[in-house]
Amino acid sequence: MSEQKVDEALREYQAAAAIAPEIVELPFWHAVTLVGTQRVSEALPLFGRAFRMNPSWMLVVPRLIEVGQLPNEPGLEDRILATGPRRTYRNE
Repeated sequence: MSEQKVDEALREYQAAAAIAPEIVELPFWHAVTLVGTQRVSEALPLFGRAFRMNPSWMLVVPRLIEVGQLPNEPGLEDRILATGPRRTYRNE
């Protein structure tokens, strides 16, 4: 990603996830990368998979928005977090 090889990075995320599907970081960061390339609809199922694997990753989303790693667009955070299990807490 740092070299602007987005398509290559996305292929590598898919390959890594096929090898190690139990690693929650892979679908999560794959989804973040997709959002960064304006492919939100493709990212949402990956966020959902990561959040079902470990709901704690839902807490990372607002933090990434705060530091500019995810866009601060109206409704985006809610769309992403809606893919996870129902929350009984709020990170505010």
